[in-house]
Amino acid sequence: MTLELGGKSPAYVDKSANLDVTVNRLLFGKFSNVGQTCVAPDYVLVDSAVKPALVDKLRETIKAWYGADASKSGDYSRIIHERHTRRLAAYLDEVRGHIVLGGGVDVPNRYVEPTLVVDPPRGARLLHEEIFGPILPILTVSGPDEAVQYIRSRYGEPRRTNGRWHPRPSAHRACVNSSRPSSLTAPSRWPCTSLRATSASCATSSRAPPRAASAST
Repeated sequence: MTLELGGKSPAYVDKSANLDVTVNRLLFGKFSNVGQTCVAPDYVLVDSAVKPALVDKLRETIKAWYGADASKSGDYSRIIHERHTRRLAAYLDEVRGHIVLGGGVDVPNRYVEPTLVVDPPRGARLLHEEIFGPILPILTVSGPDEAVQYIRSRYGEPRRTNGRWHPRPSAHRACVNSSRPSSLTAPSRWPCTSLRATSASCATSSRAPPRAASAST
């Protein structure tokens, strides 16, 4: 489940999730245009029972999509300018001991590797400021109740609707089994319309993950 919360949009991965589908949708939402979209999943809350398997699958899929060196991939974009590249580099400098994939930065070329950060310190700036880049923090929780508590401590009291939870009052959208609003449609040139996790307003420089179409709905 993904919540749009003013740029700090969390996604929660339950222990019952199909990880093949989940990872494809998370990474499509996060790494399209290298995270420079307002509804990209900003961080992931994951049930501790599936955290190791989720992290392994994220690593495997990122390497399958972009290769061993994403800077050489025609499907991987660049940060819009050097100032934002330096900002992202500063975030990573705070969490070096928690990076499990990526972390490389080339400021002159505005390149930031696809990066996974597991259980960074709760005071790290990347957990409090909108990332807007290809850095995905992953936070371990004991289950949905702790996930709700974490979100509530930052965005207000959640409410339950038909057995599903949505934050109150600040979530603009909530996406279940998706990382983008399902009412939008991707440009036909993108191979990922089957994911129900697409955007019609992407910039022409956006690049969809090359193998996103392999996920089933």
